[in-house]
Amino acid sequence: MKITFTIFLTLLLSLTVFSQDNILINGKGEVKENVVKLYPNPAIDYMTVSIFNNTLKNPQVSVYSIIGNKIQVDIEEHENHLFLIDLRNFTAGYYLLVIKDPDVKFNKTYKFLKRE
Repeated sequence: MKITFTIFLTLLLSLTVFSQDNILINGKGEVKENVVKLYPNPAIDYMTVSIFNNTLKNPQVSVYSIIGNKIQVDIEEHENHLFLIDLRNFTAGYYLLVIKDPDVKFNKTYKFLKRE
């Protein structure tokens, strides 16, 4: 019983939850900034990129092949902090999504899978 409670408490403290205002809060009650979500992953035609608790001033979104070649792609910003990436002309495989903002020293890379 003691081990079960310890595991449950550990899992509870490590969870990240959304408040009513889409603010991400971890299990310790701390607000997480610039949390990026890619969906769906794997993707077929389009991928949505959402940035929660955004403190970015000028985010630059780029896509690279798994070997590092930059790929020209249509990226539309539909609303604040929500980007839609057109993957229809991509071949199946893994790609890297890079989000940079030199103004706030943010630079993150995310891997995603394009399926047929």
